[in-house]
Amino acid sequence: MAATTTATLTSSVVAAHLQTEFLVAASAEERWDQFPFVPAGGAVAPGTDGTATSIQLTIYKNLALVTSTIAEATDIEGVQLSDTSIAVSMGEYGNAAQDTKRLRAVGRTDIPSAFQEVIGRNAGLSQDAIARAPYINGSLLRRPTPSDTRADLDVVADDLEAAGYSFLYGLAAQLRSAGCPGLNAGSESAGRTQGNAEPGTVDYGTVIHDLVTGEMLGLNGFTPVQYIVAPEARQQMYNGEFGRIAGIRIVESPLGKVYQSAGTVAQAATSMTAAATVGQTTLDFVSATGLAIGDHWTCGTLESTTTEVTTLETVLVTSVASTIATIVGAGPDGGLRYAHAAATPLTEATFVAAIPVFGGMSVMKAYSTLYGPKPTLIETGPFDKLGRFKNYGWLWFGGYHDTIPTWLVRGEIALNNKCIMAYGT
Repeated sequence: MAATTTATLTSSVVAAHLQTEFLVAASAEERWDQFPFVPAGGAVAPGTDGTATSIQLTIYKNLALVTSTIAEATDIEGVQLSDTSIAVSMGEYGNAAQDTKRLRAVGRTDIPSAFQEVIGRNAGLSQDAIARAPYINGSLLRRPTPSDTRADLDVVADDLEAAGYSFLYGLAAQLRSAGCPGLNAGSESAGRTQGNAEPGTVDYGTVIHDLVTGEMLGLNGFTPVQYIVAPEARQQMYNGEFGRIAGIRIVESPLGKVYQSAGTVAQAATSMTAAATVGQTTLDFVSATGLAIGDHWTCGTLESTTTEVTTLETVLVTSVASTIATIVGAGPDGGLRYAHAAATPLTEATFVAAIPVFGGMSVMKAYSTLYGPKPTLIETGPFDKLGRFKNYGWLWFGGYHDTIPTWLVRGEIALNNKCIMAYGT
C-alpha cells in the first residue's frame, strides 16, 4: 500500500502553513479582543435554536436594601423582580487581496507568505478595532477637571502628571463600588445579577495608546511589568501588558484611543482650499497665521463625542511656502492616508487620550462557530480561464456589546506629545 506523504498532499501542507502564519500575524495585533467574555450561547452553532444575528443576555436587577426592622406580627409585602436584556448584534466582516501567477513567478519574495502576513495583520487590527468600540463608548466619563469638556482639556491642569495617581485610582474605585468583577474573576451566573458580583481580584484593565505610555511611566505608584515578581501576579500576562498602577493592568496598543487635536486649540483653525488625494505631500490652505515648521495639523472633523471619524488624520508640517504646506503623513510614501475635500478643517490643538478601565465581564462577545472566535484565512482560486489569479483574505462573523453601564468607565486626559497618525494606524 502506498503511503500518503507531504509530497502527495502538497496543497494541504501549504494551506496549513499559511493558516498558521496568518494566525500568528493576527494574534500579534490582539489587544482589546483578549478581554471580552463569551456568555452561554455566545458561540452560536448553525442549525440550532440559538441561531440568530443577535444574541440576548438577561440581566436581573438588584432589590433595594432593607435597613429598617419588620413588625413581629405582620407579614411583609413581597416585591417584584425586574430584569433587562442586552442584545449583541453580529455581523460579517472580511477583507481580501488578489495576486497573479506572474507576480508569484517574478517576485523576489515568497508572495503567498507576504500576502498572508499582511492579511493576518489586517485581520487582527480590524477585529481589535471592532472589539474596541464598546470599551471606549461607555456612558461613564471622568476628566481631571470635572467641569471641562473635551475641548477644554489642556496640558497644564489636565495631563496625566496633573491628574496623578488619585485620578487613576478613582477610575478603578468606580468599578469596585459598582461590584464589577475584576479580570479573570466572576462568572456568568454572578454577572447576570446587576452589581452583585463581588470582585475576586483588585485587578482591572485598560488599553492605552503609545503616546500615553511615556507619561504613565513617570507616575508615582506605577510598577513596570519586569518588577512584578509575585508568582500569582505573573500567572497570566496579557498581550501588550507593560505595567500596573492603582490596581489597573496597563496594556499598550496602536489602537489605544486618541482624540486627535480635540483639546485646547493652539491657534485658530484654518481649512484646505483645494482637494487632496491619497499619498499627497502638500496641502493648500487658507491662512498661514501662526503656522510653523514642526507643527502637527489634524485634517478633518474633530471627534467631540463618542462617534469616531474614520478619515481623520494628523500630519507633520515640514515646510511652508505662502499658503502651501509640505507635510509628512501616515499614508503611502509618507503622504496623506486619506483623500480630503476642499474646505476640510485643519486644526492644531492638544491631543486627548482615552483611558477606559474595565473588568473581565464589562464587554461580551458572540460569534458563529461556523466562522470561529477569530478571523479565518480564506484562500480561493484560481477561477479564471487561465488559472492565474488567487485570492487571499480573512472572514469573521460576530459582535461585541457592553454589559452593565457602571462596569465601564472612561478617563480622558490631555497629552503633552503628538505624532503623525491616522485612524486605524
